[in-house]
Amino acid sequence: MSVSVTSPLEVGHSSQASAVTRDASNQVLSDRVVTWASSATGVATVSPSGMVTAVAIGSADITATSESVSRSAALIVVAAGAIPTQMAAVSALGQTGAPSSSVTQAPAVVVKDANGNPVEGVTVTFAVTAGGGTVTGSPSLTDRNGVARVGSWTLGPAGGQAVRAASPAVAGVTVDFAGLSRPAAAGFDIALQFLTPMTDAQTRAFVNARERIQEVIIGDIPPWNVNFSAAQMAGCGDVAVSGTIDDVLILAEVAAIDGASNTLAVAGPCAVRSGASGSFPVLGHMKFDIADIDALGDRLEIVILHEMLHVMGFGTMWGDLSLLAGGGTADPHFQGAHANDFFARLNNGAVYTGLPIPVEGLPAPVGTRDSHWRESVFDHELMTGFIDRDRNPLSATTIGSLQDLGYVVDVGRADAFDLANPAALRASASSIAGSRISLGGDVRTQPPIRLDVDGRPVAR
Repeated sequence: MSVSVTSPLEVGHSSQASAVTRDASNQVLSDRVVTWASSATGVATVSPSGMVTAVAIGSADITATSESVSRSAALIVVAAGAIPTQMAAVSALGQTGAPSSSVTQAPAVVVKDANGNPVEGVTVTFAVTAGGGTVTGSPSLTDRNGVARVGSWTLGPAGGQAVRAASPAVAGVTVDFAGLSRPAAAGFDIALQFLTPMTDAQTRAFVNARERIQEVIIGDIPPWNVNFSAAQMAGCGDVAVSGTIDDVLILAEVAAIDGASNTLAVAGPCAVRSGASGSFPVLGHMKFDIADIDALGDRLEIVILHEMLHVMGFGTMWGDLSLLAGGGTADPHFQGAHANDFFARLNNGAVYTGLPIPVEGLPAPVGTRDSHWRESVFDHELMTGFIDRDRNPLSATTIGSLQDLGYVVDVGRADAFDLANPAALRASASSIAGSRISLGGDVRTQPPIRLDVDGRPVAR
């Protein structure tokens, strides 16, 4: 026997369900008595003749029984005028983690009707389609915002991973989430710990920024021990942190800094390794002003990427490694060999007649000068002190500066950037005069704590 019912069905609407009875040879049987039942009469009722009436938002199974054989069809009831037609991801589409670890942001989708309104009460199933991992909390119902999410996604053995979201209410539409499971020593890994609640959009932006850096920095660095009390972490998240970290842990929060339209964010390393393995950050902090973060809109992710690179050491570890010349003057410059090579060869920096590579200097304020590429030269490149409305490329020069810090990098992951013709990368139709975001004062001015391999502070 097979059962069919129109789904989804709007509240207050009715539809005739049908049942086809068959014998053991799959031949249709006629004139059989069929009885009907609903698993949730508060959501939908069904008459003795099979007429289904939607009562309230939710889901129910409509069951037909004939000669002791029962079959069911799933019914989704939505608000009047809210037939779902769209389903899209609200969480990150690609995430990396260690085998048997849970991804930072559990897969989530939003379901909307033809007018773009969220639809509540839609059943969405999340299923592992590759990699052998597991999900919890599936199937899931969309909430008042139209969002359905799993409780967690645990990655399987090393290799590619995938989860697919699907719903019978949105026929023919699926959303795929990709993952990469790899051992800690197989690449560079950034762990995120959120100290304050984050929206889906904020979490996704942090995860996407992390994944972008992990594309650029590809070499593993030694794990390191940390052991800080909350008091020792004052000004750097104010939480206790202990254990072994591979490769860097970033504490992120949205909290008050100095009110709207002032300092948007502050970021940098809190603790760094000390010894033969180099001075790589092991623990960092990123703080975004609660008064400004919503105003960043679609530029939130690029701002987070900028700040995360400060945690990696861009502009924050230059002095320690003697990579900055002329600091504290009006004409500082970066003297790392790899960045200078990429600047000249890959970003057309040979056209620049000043001291390569120009860094922002006086009269820029503390927290901006000596820690960003010079805006007057690099214009809209990601690591100047400003974020533009249009593209903000992560250039080969910036990747070279990371190599000068000691990281193993893949310069092939750089964005297109031509110093001689920055306007070529702009989308003129979307250019908005005066729309730059100033990131002034976004670098932590407190020097990071140096740690030996056992997590003990080392004198400078």
